[in-house]
Amino acid sequence: MGLAAGGLALVIILVMMTWSGGNSEAANTGDGEKQKPAPAKAQQPEAPKKTTQSPSNSSYAARPGKTPGRPAPPIPASVIERTEQLFADAKAKWNEGQRARKSGDTATYTKAIKEAYESIQGINKALDPYSTWYEEADLEGWAMPGEYVGLSKKFNKYDKLAAMVQKVKQR
Repeated sequence: MGLAAGGLALVIILVMMTWSGGNSEAANTGDGEKQKPAPAKAQQPEAPKKTTQSPSNSSYAARPGKTPGRPAPPIPASVIERTEQLFADAKAKWNEGQRARKSGDTATYTKAIKEAYESIQGINKALDPYSTWYEEADLEGWAMPGEYVGLSKKFNKYDKLAAMVQKVKQR
């Protein structure tokens, strides 16, 4: 009971201090006069940055780390667009294969999984120079440009689908 009363008293004191603690537009200087806050600085819009990367990849912050042993190869937007298209194709084929499997259509299932696997192989081939640099940078703790941080997010997405397809792929 004493602890609850002490807690309640503390809350009441804090509320009273907050209410009498000041006005959001002016602060009390102690001599009865209100002091107006300094006017906010006008913010100038930043000049847009020119990038050649895909907007979805360049929006990530760079990862700090050691100075890279070799520079990161720039990732063209066309490579990102191509891998995203291949991923969409692989996912569509995966879904088609799953529907065919559930309906008992083994031939369609096998064909769809094979096509999904081929799309995933296309992703791996297209990203090979960049994934090789990324793996080395990750293992060595190198600083990474934002486009590679974004690429790592895509690797996670691609790898999940690749693991599912490879698990059921029939040879």
